[in-house]
Amino acid sequence: MANQSMEILICDARLGEPQLNPFMLHLSSSEAPTVGLALVQTGIAQGPDDPILARKGCFGVFGKRKDWDSPIYEG
Repeated sequence: MANQSMEILICDARLGEPQLNPFMLHLSSSEAPTVGLALVQTGIAQGPDDPILARKGCFGVFGKRKDWDSPIYEG
């Protein structure tokens, strides 16, 4: 199976006013698209224990709190 990609929108509000940015998430054949993978590929976090994300409620999907390994879907 070949590498795939998925276009997602990242809303980054770490520096004040939220910024909505399109991003192309790249997936290998063995990777499932998850919140954590998106955060790593965008450079927002280095892993699930990143101190930037240590505060509860730091990330989510459509305003709903999600876990690091929560799946994400295109669209």
